[in-house]
Amino acid sequence: MSQSKLPPTIILDSCVLINLLAGEAIEEILRATGKECQICVVVEKESFFLRTESPREEAFEPVELDALIESGVLQRCNVAGDQEIALYVDYASRLDDGEAMSLAIAESRGYIFATDDRKARRIFLESIRDSGRLLSTSDLIRNWTDHRSISPARLQSVLIKIQNRANFFPPRNDPNISWWKNACGDSK
Repeated sequence: MSQSKLPPTIILDSCVLINLLAGEAIEEILRATGKECQICVVVEKESFFLRTESPREEAFEPVELDALIESGVLQRCNVAGDQEIALYVDYASRLDDGEAMSLAIAESRGYIFATDDRKARRIFLESIRDSGRLLSTSDLIRNWTDHRSISPARLQSVLIKIQNRANFFPPRNDPNISWWKNACGDSK
């Protein structure tokens, strides 16, 4: 992620947010971007639960965002103006509300959009035609490791927590798939 060429703000949708929360390094990962990071009010209001790390049970724990918002790591945003509202309504007919509002705000304000949702990524690229303004969980984590001194053991721990607690693994076509597998010690 080239820091200087990208817009100054990243808006995260629900799937990226939950993945980063699951890895328990969200604050470090978002700060490593050097950008303001936002979530829309719809994403904030969604009920988030993560799997616990207990291998014996399918237990879930609620996610709290207040500390991240109070610290300034994340900021809230909402649609504003007729253009954003119209975009939101249009996208909401094709996507979940969190992705739709995030995409509408990203498009209208020229933000970077962080999503792992395949359909949201496709619609963003059809509308915006700028792949440089589209990020994924793996992009954000790789940026963190490229800009900070993260030990291989720490990186592996974060990635395994994401896989286990958020049930996320990058898709086959993710440009970071080999890097992710290698960092997890998976040679498949």
